[in-house]
Amino acid sequence: MFSTDISELLPGTQKKILRLEEWCLQTGVYIRRTCTYRSSVAQKALYARGRENYADCVELYKEAGLVPPLDAFEPNWWKKKVTWTLNSMHSKRRAVDYCMRGKSPYDLKVDINRNEVPDWEEFAIIAQKCGLNAGYFWKPPKRDCPHVQDDEIYANKEENNNVKI
Repeated sequence: MFSTDISELLPGTQKKILRLEEWCLQTGVYIRRTCTYRSSVAQKALYARGRENYADCVELYKEAGLVPPLDAFEPNWWKKKVTWTLNSMHSKRRAVDYCMRGKSPYDLKVDINRNEVPDWEEFAIIAQKCGLNAGYFWKPPKRDCPHVQDDEIYANKEENNNVKI
C-alpha cells in the first residue's frame, strides 16, 4: 500500500500540501489524498506495468508489499502503463496524488461545486497558486491530473533530498 501520510513528505512540501488542501476545501473542491511517499521498490512495480509480462508484474508487486489489482475488476491491468518514470518525486518525498471525493473520483469533467469550472482544473490552478507543479497541465502522454509535486529548490540541502529537476 502507498502512504497517504503527509508527515512522510519533506517539510517545505508539507506546508504547500496543507495550504492546497485547505484552499480546496474552502473552494468546494473535495479531494482525498491517495499517495504521498512511494518507495523505489513500489515505483519499480508500477513502472513494470505496460512494460513487463503478467508474472513479472505480480512478482514486483509482491516484492514491494503491494497487492496486484484483481483481474475481475481490472482485466489486463499489467498491460496498462501507469507511470512514465523510475525517478519519481514520490520517492523523493515531494509529490502527492489525489482523487476527487464522490462517485467518479477520476472524472475530469466533474464539477461538484457547480461553478462551471471542472474541479480537476480548479484543483490544478489552486496547486499552482500554492507553489506546486500540477500534472493536470503537463502535455500528453505525461499528463497526470491527480498529481502535484514540489519542484522548489530549498536553501537547506537536507530539505532538497538530493532532488535533480
